[in-house]
Amino acid sequence: MYHNKYFINHKRCHIALIWMMLLIIFLMIFLNIALNYKYHKYVKGVGYIKKIDGEYYISTYVENLSDIRYQLLIDSHEYPYDIHSISEGYYIVNNKNYYEIVLSAKLDKKLLIENNILDVVFKKEETTLFEEFKKGIKKWLN
Repeated sequence: MYHNKYFINHKRCHIALIWMMLLIIFLMIFLNIALNYKYHKYVKGVGYIKKIDGEYYISTYVENLSDIRYQLLIDSHEYPYDIHSISEGYYIVNNKNYYEIVLSAKLDKKLLIENNILDVVFKKEETTLFEEFKKGIKKWLN
C-alpha cells in the first residue's frame, strides 16, 4: 500500500479551512445579532402601597434616580405615574445607596390596599448588545 504524505497534509488543510469558515460564519451571525437585535432593559424592585392624606401612593427604592424616568410596570401592566416625592437622604444597603421615591399612579382597585407589596419594574429604552458592550468598555476605562 502506498502512502502519500501530500494527501494527508492536503486533508488537514481542508479540515482547517472548514473550521475557519465555520468560525467566520458564526462570528458574522453573532455580529449581526449584536448590532441589530434590540431589547429592553429593566430595573426591578419592590414597592408597597402607602396612604398619605387619604390618597394611595407607591413607595419604592431605587439606586439611580435616572431610572424613574421610564415606564412603570406592575404585574406586567403599564401604569402612568407622577413623582410625588423623593427622599432627601438615602439608605445604604450592601454598600449601595438607595433613594426612597413616592409615586402617584392610577392603579387597579385590587392593588389599593395599604402596605400591599408590589413588584415594581421600570422599563428602560431599547438597547443592543453592541451598545451595552460600548458602555461597559467606557465604564471600565474610567
